[in-house]
Amino acid sequence: LERMYKLFGRVKTGSKELQQGISEYIKDCGKAINTSASVAPSADGTEKGAGPGVAEAIRWVQDVLDLKDRFNDILINAFAREKAFETAFNAAFETFINKNPKAPEFISLFIDDKLKKGFRGKSDDEVDTVLSKTTTLFRFLSDKDIFERYYKQHLANRLLHGRSLSDEAERGMITKLKIECGFQFTSKLEGMFTDMKLSEDTMSDFKSAQDQARATTPFELSTTVLTSTFWPVPSTPTPCNYPPEFLRAQEVFERFYTSRHNGRKLTWHCTM
Repeated sequence: LERMYKLFGRVKTGSKELQQGISEYIKDCGKAINTSASVAPSADGTEKGAGPGVAEAIRWVQDVLDLKDRFNDILINAFAREKAFETAFNAAFETFINKNPKAPEFISLFIDDKLKKGFRGKSDDEVDTVLSKTTTLFRFLSDKDIFERYYKQHLANRLLHGRSLSDEAERGMITKLKIECGFQFTSKLEGMFTDMKLSEDTMSDFKSAQDQARATTPFELSTTVLTSTFWPVPSTPTPCNYPPEFLRAQEVFERFYTSRHNGRKLTWHCTM
């Protein structure tokens, strides 16, 4: 390839022809990767989605990353990092990635898997490398809003169920997304982290107040107070028949919370 690069470079339109030829090859490789992704994963971010569909999403992203690494090496070692070739290669990747309608979902699922278990035993540098490469694929997406919807759901599941391996890695990924798309794109994601920290403080204060108050809950209550505009919260709570003990605990907590946050209204969700 390096010899072809030097040879074609001697002809007026040679480099352009070489760029087009390799771009078509990249698209053909991408088409084969897309064709292999035949199983649709669950998009709800719950454990029931951790089946063959999630495995298919992870394989698709990894195959695309491997292909990207391959042509990055070619760009460096054969084409002297020439910008025109880099632009042509990126355009080819963008084309075939966006021909997979599930690309936003697949990329979010890949990140979700890595942040839940895939980074176990990895160094900070290794984690950052994977997240940076995945961010490159995100950059190619034309439907970034769809990615955001999936990412928000997967992040909510990790935070609420304590399934994230590293808070630092989580925030690092959000920082990368912010660099790509700006604060507005990540403001709700960052708000979710703020809610988690405020909820920890609220529960600590609630337990301290319980030690001094007459009204106590019949069991140790743990709640997370979410800002509805940040989280993928259903507009209408799922009907649930709470036992009397829980209703009493709700009343005690609501009385405590509203005494500190006048004017706020709590809506209880049992399916988050």
